[in-house]
Amino acid sequence: MKKLLILTIFAVTLAFGAKGAWADGPFPVQMTDGYFGPAGSVTPNTGTGEFEVYKSINALLGTNYTNNAQVDSLESTGNTSTWMQTGNGGYSVIGVGAAATNTLDVYNAATPGTLISPLGTGFSGVPGGPTGNGTIGNPYIGASSVFPVGTDFGFAISSAYSSPFNVGINGTVSSVDTWYSNPAYNSTSNPAVNDNYDHMLTYNLDALSGTTMYVMDPTTGLTTQVTLENPYLLAFEDQPINFADGSQSDMDYNDLTILVNGAAPVPEPVTVALFGVGLLAMAGFAMRRKLSFIASNWAFIG
Repeated sequence: MKKLLILTIFAVTLAFGAKGAWADGPFPVQMTDGYFGPAGSVTPNTGTGEFEVYKSINALLGTNYTNNAQVDSLESTGNTSTWMQTGNGGYSVIGVGAAATNTLDVYNAATPGTLISPLGTGFSGVPGGPTGNGTIGNPYIGASSVFPVGTDFGFAISSAYSSPFNVGINGTVSSVDTWYSNPAYNSTSNPAVNDNYDHMLTYNLDALSGTTMYVMDPTTGLTTQVTLENPYLLAFEDQPINFADGSQSDMDYNDLTILVNGAAPVPEPVTVALFGVGLLAMAGFAMRRKLSFIASNWAFIG
């Protein structure tokens, strides 16, 4: 029994205990934090004069945080590159705040070069905070269900910051910078800029699960009621992060903040594989005990 307990703990540790070490990234070294939150968490810069990450969380949760370090404990430190719909009624994206001219994009993980803008390009320029409060009279801007159930997808931000250094995954220079939830796609055309950094932070807002809010689709004007399930706040940085000459963006990750409902990050394959190894080890141990018990009793009967 003791060995079985040890193996159980080992399997769970393999699957979940090291998620900080497998967190998305990389992030600039000066952002690596972990003091206020779990190992692998990072802290966006505070004090940029815009609607910052902690203010977005305050607007949604009714909390009174005063800086970004205080919300580190809400940060998801596992894989957030790829997502999948979890709700039968689809998933929703709800706009909370943005710097001017930034646009939310989503993409099928199988065709990441094709971007869809579920909120349209009109959702931009709200640095003062949400355009609504979730009531029927003042709904948030939002849209639902872009991909079929079971589709792996990701998020991106298209910014008119225009370095213009971003190549994007199709190898062509764009008039805007596009930064993906998968850091591997964040390459640049300027050899002085080596930007494969993670431009998206994810905050788990489980406290909102089960609550309802009203959301208006900006393209149709229709308002729908959404019951929150697996709500996450996504926070994007819209500037190239690291230049060879040492200059960097403000790294405030408040250039677009979106509430995602009814979707969850897809576990990394290595995590799933290790969890399977742990389960097989447990099953093998249990089988050996059973065979040993049968053998000993057979010997006793004989």
